[in-house]
Amino acid sequence: MNFNLITVDIIDVGTGDPIEVETKFTPYSILMGPKGYGDFCSNDGNGYPVMIEKLDGELRVIIWGDINKEDPTHIISLEGAKEDLRKKTLDTH
Repeated sequence: MNFNLITVDIIDVGTGDPIEVETKFTPYSILMGPKGYGDFCSNDGNGYPVMIEKLDGELRVIIWGDINKEDPTHIISLEGAKEDLRKKTLDTH
């Protein structure tokens, strides 16, 4: 399989220091790996501690926030962020 890779620098809002982030696009997920960060199962320099995937109709973000734990530390559903769930507000003007 051919995976698409994009590498960008993200600038620290407080210090202005950049960090390189590699993003890998696969048919099943988007993986993000900031330089110097990884996950339990990957060799140094090859890990992706952030993943976006769709599983059984649910879009979710999976985070490995602790390199010493094999299982994800956070699984966040994005289903509540769907635009069609936005509550209509009354215009008070």
